[in-house]
Amino acid sequence: YQCMQKGKTNSMNKERIQLLEGLAFQWSIYKDTWSEKGWYAQFKRLVEFHRIHGTATVPTKYPPDPKLGNWVMTQRRQ
Repeated sequence: YQCMQKGKTNSMNKERIQLLEGLAFQWSIYKDTWSEKGWYAQFKRLVEFHRIHGTATVPTKYPPDPKLGNWVMTQRRQ
């Protein structure tokens, strides 16, 4: 599918794409599932942090939840 989008020759054709999409086939599992769901999951953790501490300033190295600290740092960079 990605090759076809880039104009490269392969065995994927429009009929096959329609058949797969008829099954609600997801072309990019990472973009739609991990990335979006992961972002909202981290945001919910930030909301809880804010509720408890009254701030969204999570230390980069936050021992109770190191992933949250890294996520907040990443959001600031983007």
